[in-house]
Amino acid sequence: MVRPRSRTGLSGMSPYYCGLDYHPRVPADFLRPSHMHPDTSCPALDDWVAHMTSIMKTAHEHITASQTRMAARANRSRMDHPFKVGDDVLIDTRHLQLEADMLRKFRRRFFGPCRILQVVGSDTASSPVSFREKLPDYLRQARVHDVYHVSLLRPYRRPSERFAGRPYERPPPIMVDGHEEFLVSDIIGRRVTDDNPPYVEYLVRWKGYPDEEATWEPLEHLQHARMLVRAYDRARRAGFTAPPQPTDPPPSPLAEETAEVEPAPSEAHLYASERPQCTRRRRARYDD
Repeated sequence: MVRPRSRTGLSGMSPYYCGLDYHPRVPADFLRPSHMHPDTSCPALDDWVAHMTSIMKTAHEHITASQTRMAARANRSRMDHPFKVGDDVLIDTRHLQLEADMLRKFRRRFFGPCRILQVVGSDTASSPVSFREKLPDYLRQARVHDVYHVSLLRPYRRPSERFAGRPYERPPPIMVDGHEEFLVSDIIGRRVTDDNPPYVEYLVRWKGYPDEEATWEPLEHLQHARMLVRAYDRARRAGFTAPPQPTDPPPSPLAEETAEVEPAPSEAHLYASERPQCTRRRRARYDD
C-alpha cells in the first residue's frame, strides 16, 4: 500500500487518490495520534501503538544502516569525476552496436571526442552523474542515444596536451592536378541518398583528423582512393568490415602514360553487384 499512497511529481497526487478520491488506511496511520478517533483510546490499543512504533523505528534504523553500508561499499572504488559542461570526452562503446560486423577484440573501445552539452537530472545538480553529449552527424543519423553515465566517459586529451613538448598540427592538403586533396584513413560507412536520381556516398575518416570530422563524400571525390572503396565494397558484401589499407598515392604523369589505370566503379556497377545473383547448375547428363 506504500506505492499507491506515494505522490508523483507529475500530478502531485497519489495514484490511489486520483482513482478513488481518498487515501487508503494502513497500519501506520494508527501510529499518528492525529489520525486516531477519540472514542478508540484504550489501554490495549495504546500498547499496540507503542509496540508498532518501536518496530517501525527499529526497521527504519536498520534500513538506514544498510543504505549507509551499501553506499560506502559502492563508493570504495569510485572517485570524483572531473567532467563539466564544455569538456571533450571519449564514450565507451561496450553497449553500442557500432562496428557490429567486426569481431569485438578488433573494435574501438571508445569513440570521440564529444563535447558535453548539459547535465541531465535536476536531482543531481550538486554532483551530476549523467551528461548529454554532442555526437557526430553520422551517429545522430543512426539515432544513437546522446546521454551517458560518467562510468562510460573518459577524459579526452588532445595530442598537443598529451605531448606538450611536441608541436601538433593537422596535416595540410596536398596538391593533385591543381586541386587540394586530403589523405583518406579508412572508409567506415556507405549510404544511398534520397535524391532524384540517387547517388552513393561513403563515410570517410581523414588521416590525421579526429573521428568527429568524418564526412560523407560522393564517389567522384574518392578517385584517388579507389583501392579503399573496392575493399570496403567487397568486405561489405561479404559481411565484414574492410581492414584499413594505405591510400593510393597520387599518380605520377609517367605512371599514367605507361600503366593502364583501372577505372573506378560506377554507381550502376555498384547497384548491380549488390543484387542477388542467380546461378544454375549444369545437369549431369551434359558432363560427358
